Amino acid sequence: MTANFDCIIIGAGLAGLSAARKLNNSGLQTLIIEASDRVGGRVATDYVDGFTLDRGFQVINPGYPELRRLNALAGLDFHAVKSAFINAQRDQKFEITDLLNSRLANVPEKFAFAKFMLSRKIAGTLKNYSFSFSNLYDNLISPFFTGVFLCEPDELSAQINQQIIRTFIYSYLTRKLPGLPTGGVARLAMNLSQGGGPILLNERVTKISTNQVTTKNNRYRFRKLIIATDYQAARRLIPKLAPMQFNFSSTFYFSSPKLSSKKDLLVVNGDRGLVNSGVISNFNPNYAPADKSLISATFVSKSVNTRELKRQLEKIWQIQTNEIDFIKGYQIAQSLPKFTKTKLVNSNQISDQIYLAGDYLTSPSQQGALLSGRLAAEAVIRSVKVI
Repeated sequence: MTANFDCIIIGAGLAGLSAARKLNNSGLQTLIIEASDRVGGRVATDYVDGFTLDRGFQVINPGYPELRRLNALAGLDFHAVKSAFINAQRDQKFEITDLLNSRLANVPEKFAFAKFMLSRKIAGTLKNYSFSFSNLYDNLISPFFTGVFLCEPDELSAQINQQIIRTFIYSYLTRKLPGLPTGGVARLAMNLSQGGGPILLNERVTKISTNQVTTKNNRYRFRKLIIATDYQAARRLIPKLAPMQFNFSSTFYFSSPKLSSKKDLLVVNGDRGLVNSGVISNFNPNYAPADKSLISATFVSKSVNTRELKRQLEKIWQIQTNEIDFIKGYQIAQSLPKFTKTKLVNSNQISDQIYLAGDYLTSPSQQGALLSGRLAAEAVIRSVKVI
């Protein structure tokens, strides 16, 4: 069987869903083909014995412009996370808004940070700038945003840092705080899948030829094609794409007896590569059975000793090791693209018919994935109008 579409999108992650919404709203006949049995890509959730387990520690930031544009949180039972965290190495509480009104920095540091955040022309990595606000970096930016980028922020593009830090400051100043929806982050993807046209699940693309994609079951013809898969899958379809560096992460989930609701802050900057830990069910109580707590622990190191981890959690959350029960762990080899420069791929257009979408084109975030999908769709729309 062969079916015809104005645009076919390969991949039903955030980038593909965003592209489909834009194309469908423009009146183009669109089809998403997804190899797995669900939408969302890396934004995924499992349900185990009454616990809600997101695949890797994730929160949704309502301050991201693309989420606001898409009204992506409409109808979700959304629970905000508090705007403070505890630096485990200092055993000290910090607020994200300390970036603006910091008790940590002197006047020259505050001025240097404000200049960096307001500058329209910055280049290189954050390391080129962070030396001028080193106290802010060491005590707040590095401990918190290592969990956002899954590597030291000063290793990454200064521009990417500026963009992401701005969105978090906006979120906290407007009190539209990052948080978690009941049912897990997968609910975001399910929301985004509405209004984007038909989606074929469990249908892996095996071949791309002129104006046609082939799967195990069918052939589908297109005028335009958007490849919105993860980058390695994109390289299998388009071998000429260059190799790219990604950050690794692993997240482990544990249950425990019910912990006090006062333990509702994220703890960052732990030992042995622990970037953060949280009592997730104190962020959103629907993530765990009523008599239990759900604890997460996220690492950027590849070797994690579960026994040592339990000892860390015992110290952080003041709970006995024998009361901490392992539920499940996730190791994600390609969690986020590592933006050492502003753009990893120079263009989202591969040929007259083929376009790319993915966070590796814009920024390593949900915002980046959604933006890349919209930009690819807009490029398709412009091209179709020219035709």
